[in-house]
Amino acid sequence: MAKFINLRRWYAALVVTTLVALAAVLIAIAAGASPRHLWPVAGFLALAAGSDGYRRMARRALKRRTFHQRQSPVPRGVRLTTPFWIRLEGSSMIMGLAAVISAMVAALGFPQVAFGILLVLGVLACVPVVSVFGVSALTFEEAGLRVHHHAAHCLIPWESIRVVDPLGPEGFQVLRLVIADLDGIRDSVSPDTPRNRRLAQSMLGTSGNEILLMPWTGGLDWQVLDRAIRGGIAGAPDRIN
Repeated sequence: MAKFINLRRWYAALVVTTLVALAAVLIAIAAGASPRHLWPVAGFLALAAGSDGYRRMARRALKRRTFHQRQSPVPRGVRLTTPFWIRLEGSSMIMGLAAVISAMVAALGFPQVAFGILLVLGVLACVPVVSVFGVSALTFEEAGLRVHHHAAHCLIPWESIRVVDPLGPEGFQVLRLVIADLDGIRDSVSPDTPRNRRLAQSMLGTSGNEILLMPWTGGLDWQVLDRAIRGGIAGAPDRIN
C-alpha cells in the first residue's frame, strides 16, 4: 500500500514537472529560440499534460460512479461492458509517461526516435482500450456468472465458484475467482467453435482454474463486483451494503 502511495506521489511530481517544462519551452519559443527544435518537444509535453488532464477528470467521474453503484443492486440478465472512457482512463497514464520520455528524447535532438518511442509505447497503452485479453463483459444470471470475451461467452454456475479473493492495492483491486467443474464450463461455451473454446480457456488464466476480473470489468467497481458475486453464490439477490 505504501509503495502504491509513493508511486502516486512520484507521478504527481512528474506531472508538475511536465507542466513547468511545457511553459518553459513555450516561453523559449516566444523569445526566439529555434522553433524547429522545440516545437516537437512542446507537442510531446502537451500530449503528456492532456493525458494527465483526462485522467484527472476520469478519476472524478469514477468516484461518482462508485458512489452510485454502491447504493444500487447489480442488474441481472443484462450484459455489462466496460465503457470506453473507463478503458481509456487506464491507458492515459501510460500514454502520459510515453509522451514525457519522447519529449526528453526530442529535446536531445532526436525527434524521429521520439516519435518511434511514442508509437511503440502507445501500442502498449492501447491494450486496455481494446480489451485484447481476459474478460471483456459480464452478465449476472440466476444460474451463474456469464463471462464474455467479445463474441465468445460461457456460464460459470454459482456453485462452481469456490473462492472470491480480492488482490492488489486499494487503488487497483483485482478480483480472483477460483473455479471448479471446468468441463461443464467448457461445455457451455457459445458459439461452440474450437476458436471460442480456446478463448474461454484463455479467460481461465495460466493456472487453468481461475479467472481474474480486472478493475472496472463490466464497468463495475470491484466492491460491487465482490458483493454481487458473493450474493449469487449464497443464492441471495444482490443486496446493498
